[in-house]
Amino acid sequence: MIRLLTDDKIKEFSDFCENRLTAAVIYTNLLTYGLSSDDSLFWYSEDEKENINAVFSLSDGVFLASTDNDSLRDEIELFSQIVGAQKVSYSTAEYVMQYKDGEIHTAEDITGENIKDTFDVVFENDAHRKAYFEKWYADISHKIRHNLIHGKCIYEDGKCISVAFTSGETDKIAVISAVATLEKYRKQGNGERVVLSLAQSVDKEIYLLSDNKKTAEWYERIGFETI
Repeated sequence: MIRLLTDDKIKEFSDFCENRLTAAVIYTNLLTYGLSSDDSLFWYSEDEKENINAVFSLSDGVFLASTDNDSLRDEIELFSQIVGAQKVSYSTAEYVMQYKDGEIHTAEDITGENIKDTFDVVFENDAHRKAYFEKWYADISHKIRHNLIHGKCIYEDGKCISVAFTSGETDKIAVISAVATLEKYRKQGNGERVVLSLAQSVDKEIYLLSDNKKTAEWYERIGFETI
């Protein structure tokens, strides 16, 4: 049965998230919004021994689900419809990759002072990006300022041209999921530089998820390993 997260279950909820990639994103959202926010909701399910076996969140229409039990998929799908999710993301991906070793690179930290510079890079090809700038900025700036996520960026001629963010972190792991380079500056080594700089600067196990073979092969070339 899926239950709404309450204060007495936060410790067990957090423990479940500690080493799971999508769950790390859910956990970061929990730290960002808490249980009293109208912007995000959090749930969990338990097995017959009352141990948490799945965690869920709904934020801005996006429903995230993390579980090791594939038999829960139908129940999760139905529940996501009941809560009005516009998009559903599970804890699975064709390629689960971990950073192992790569050429040393440096890039600038993304801080509260330069977050706005990164927006047009992340959403370069989105014609409607201006409509959700304020919500995106409020979310990302809060997470960056409170060290809930981390990011790196590259500038050229005073303009931000390449960025990489983690989207979820626990005490043990960090998940990279927002990587972008302006089209004009692609295939010049900027993506490798910004990703590796981020991976090397966060003192945790670094992971990412991909469903694209070509993208996964690129990550393998720069120092990640499919696990």
